[in-house]
Amino acid sequence: MFEANQISDFKAKFDQANTFVVALPPEPDLDTVAAGLSLYFSLSQKGSVKIGCSSPIKITSARLFGIDKILTSIGNQNLVVSFDYPEDKLDKIDYEKTENGKVRLLIKPRAGENAPDPKEITFDYTGIQADMVFVIGIQSLEELGKLYSDEKEFFDSASVVSLNSNSSSSSFAKYAFHTTSVTSNSEIAAYLIKNLNLNLTPDSASNLLLAIADATQNYTHVKTSPNTFELTAFILRQGGRRSPSLSQQPAFATPVPHLSTSTPLHPPVADNNSVPSDWKKPKIFHSDSQSTK
Repeated sequence: MFEANQISDFKAKFDQANTFVVALPPEPDLDTVAAGLSLYFSLSQKGSVKIGCSSPIKITSARLFGIDKILTSIGNQNLVVSFDYPEDKLDKIDYEKTENGKVRLLIKPRAGENAPDPKEITFDYTGIQADMVFVIGIQSLEELGKLYSDEKEFFDSASVVSLNSNSSSSSFAKYAFHTTSVTSNSEIAAYLIKNLNLNLTPDSASNLLLAIADATQNYTHVKTSPNTFELTAFILRQGGRRSPSLSQQPAFATPVPHLSTSTPLHPPVADNNSVPSDWKKPKIFHSDSQSTK
């Protein structure tokens, strides 16, 4: 799938990393979520890792294990206090430490101006550090949406690893695993996990099996290759459990009978010899007696 020297160069850098971020674009499909979660759980065995997506996960991806691990905001190093207040009315912002060890933030307006309304003050977190960032299914960091805009400085300076099954090139990532020879990002994720000597949890392995089966239309897609089956075998050995893909018909669907066109259909023909002889005689009905002669 990828050149051996590309993997070896990346592995040398990867072995030195201990903190990771996995970032998904807004409204990711099942394949992208499965690939991201498999990396999240595998990287968790090596060090600290966070996975984020700025939008809610679609209902179709709810079949995947671990979606509760996906955060809408990945920065938590700094507390941010926000309030709606004109800057020209502000004198200064300062802080002081009280006798009981608390820190008080002082927001001082200019003389004659009212202080900010406490009801309009909001709190948030920002700031993150990681040795390596994995992004999936994007062509630029801006496609990460709010994850990127909230942590632009971090992403712009990070060691970015990009996985993409819809593109063969990348200009923004330090390590790009892009190829159109496969049907899914999940195949690329499984390939990296295998070649980095990481392990899959049984649940994340099952996620990958579901995504790959769906993307390959149950292994019938024209891009299904020997590599696909080799990776599937690796995933199964890691404890993955197969389940029906989204493209499969329900097991309870009623089969439609097959009618052969080679044998013409004819209406049933009555056997005259089996009909009583008196049935063939004419019958006359009279309205007064309803009798027959």
